Amino acid sequence: TDSLRPVNIQKIRYADNVASKRRQRFRFKALSIFMLGLVAIGAVVYGLFYTSLLQASLINIDGLNEQHKQQVLAVINQRLGHKVFGIPVGRNLFFTSAGSLEADMSKQFTFLENISVNKNYPHALYVSGKERQAEGVWCVQNNCRFFDHEGIAWGEAAPSSGFLLLSIEDMRLASGSLPSSVDSRFLKAIQVVVPSLSAQQIKIKKIIIPADSFTEFNALTSEGYTIIFSLDSDIVGQLDAYRIFRDQKLKDIEPKPSYIDLRFDERIYFK
Repeated sequence: TDSLRPVNIQKIRYADNVASKRRQRFRFKALSIFMLGLVAIGAVVYGLFYTSLLQASLINIDGLNEQHKQQVLAVINQRLGHKVFGIPVGRNLFFTSAGSLEADMSKQFTFLENISVNKNYPHALYVSGKERQAEGVWCVQNNCRFFDHEGIAWGEAAPSSGFLLLSIEDMRLASGSLPSSVDSRFLKAIQVVVPSLSAQQIKIKKIIIPADSFTEFNALTSEGYTIIFSLDSDIVGQLDAYRIFRDQKLKDIEPKPSYIDLRFDERIYFK
């Protein structure tokens, strides 16, 4: 028969007490480490985002006029005020992305040809911008915007009837608002016409694209008459025909015509 061994109850209780104390010490250590971790994280968060440490407190903007400086500054301040879960992470220079700022401002402000943002630790943010150079103003119902050589439009401009800036009046559009870029087909042709006429000492007072036009535009000259061009015909050929006509015949016509029509290849009409 099997015999039963006697059990020492005191040893079992002792072992249970030892195991319980070990579990209590482990829990205490784990809780202590957790609390210390929270304190450390809190200290880091406070130091990074609620003190002047690495705070972007100096913003320097160069290369822009005062109005555009204020617009750029507003975007930067908005970014610096950015919060995540109520924490003002945007104030810290380390967490400010210069590349992201450059992309945002380039997309938002068409008056910028380029812009660069550099961080100078611990507190400075340096912004350098270059504004687009206006080649003229493009108008729709007296609502005018500047445009550059690439046809990018921006800002608001007063209608011009002089010779300082090329003025283009687009009468095709019913709306008074302009897109962010002008009609490249007409612009490229106009950019050929204006310098060529200027070389002949003829200044352009205004370019008009008529309301019913698909390919035609009119150049109002400093000599008082209008020259009619067409995108359907060779622009350079039209200019050559005009130059020959002006040198050989126009000087003998009195009174001067009100318009000279160059829309048809190798033919010139005037009235």
